[in-house]
Amino acid sequence: METQYADAPTIFSFIYNRIGRQHQYLIEQYGSNTVWDFVRMQAEYVADVGIEEIGSSDVSIWVNDVISSLKLVMEDY
Repeated sequence: METQYADAPTIFSFIYNRIGRQHQYLIEQYGSNTVWDFVRMQAEYVADVGIEEIGSSDVSIWVNDVISSLKLVMEDY
């Protein structure tokens, strides 16, 4: 049997939903389109690496990566 990996849209949903519930300030601060783009990039990266199961700690790590990237890239704007 072939291993099933989570796809980018599934990963995206987990990350964006967590941000919407626990980090709403990011959407208010950077705008939904910008946050959407950063989450999409993170989800595509994770999907390319491949992950079989998604745990809450995985989502926390990905959300923190998105937050760090937003702060790093957007601090000059």
